[in-house]
Amino acid sequence: MVAYTDTVGFDKGSASSRAATNNRTYLQEVTLDFAAITAARSAASLTAFATGDSLQVLHIPAKTLILAAGIDVTTANGTASTVDLGYTGGDVDAWIDGADANAVGSEVGLGTLSVTRVATCYLASADTLDLLMLTAPQDASVMRVWAVMVDCS
Repeated sequence: MVAYTDTVGFDKGSASSRAATNNRTYLQEVTLDFAAITAARSAASLTAFATGDSLQVLHIPAKTLILAAGIDVTTANGTASTVDLGYTGGDVDAWIDGADANAVGSEVGLGTLSVTRVATCYLASADTLDLLMLTAPQDASVMRVWAVMVDCS
């Protein structure tokens, strides 16, 4: 299992969307076109994704409260494939547990899914929201990963 931190083929949103507004509640999002990401990784002679790999997809600034996070699959992967959304090295499915990336649709984690999986959390230190490829690597799906956050700094 490899935890990828590069942004080859996509922009993980290094510039926070809150810079343009004084509103402390904001949405951060990234669209992941895995066909383009796979092609860009291949062109850069980088390793292809494999089952069990994770990809950092959103930067979460320090002193941030994450209210909700989700995945909108707009193009199916073409093969059976599931993903988690959370923290690599922590709770890998904090928000999404086993979303079907081979079906167009939405998955959202609000922190109320179960008593044992509370997803609303405060991050004192900067971190990333990570996509874990469970049953097959992503190579054709298109999905939007998003998080609704509050700047508590």
